[in-house]
Amino acid sequence: MDSNPTRATHTRAPWIVTQDSTYAAELAIDAIVDGQTVHIALAHGVSTDEETNANAALIAASPMLLEALRGLLKECQRNGSFAEVSFDYPSVKPVFDNAYVALFAAEQK
Repeated sequence: MDSNPTRATHTRAPWIVTQDSTYAAELAIDAIVDGQTVHIALAHGVSTDEETNANAALIAASPMLLEALRGLLKECQRNGSFAEVSFDYPSVKPVFDNAYVALFAAEQK
């Protein structure tokens, strides 16, 4: 769990994709916490097994993606990289805006 009280907490990584033990046809997203497997969610797709697999992989990767986004934004601020980024290009500012929106959404309680 995240020790920062201002952030929403989630089950800490790693999250993995497994076959659900109750519903053999379903993919489960589980976490390994202190050597124990903890069930997080089931993954479903709309049309194909490939879509279900992709959904499960994305969900399982979300703790790593969140930490990567936090680290990237923190590093950009710390090193003054924002000053080096030219917001004159129309495509740059929305990228940073989207990163902050995504981080805000992920950290809601």
